[in-house]
Parts: sequence; structure tokens; C-alpha cells
Amino acid sequence: MKINFLQKIDNRIGKEGMTLIMSNIVEMVNIKGGVRR
Repeated sequence: MKINFLQKIDNRIGKEGMTLIMSNIVEMVNIKGGVRR
């Protein structure tokens, strides 16, 4: 869905920054999931 957006971020920040962003997204999703449950 947001593949182009992620690719642009990957080009600017690099793989290390990408992993940090992905981990932050995962944490946010887990928090939202926990609140809903």
C-alpha cells in the first residue's frame, strides 16, 4: 500500500533508519491492538 513511501524513506535514511522506523510502527500497532483488546 505504502511501498513507494517506504522506498523513499529507505533511500534517504538507509537500512538502519528503516529498521528503527519499522520497529516504531510495530510498537504503535501493538499499543493500539492492546488498547482495543
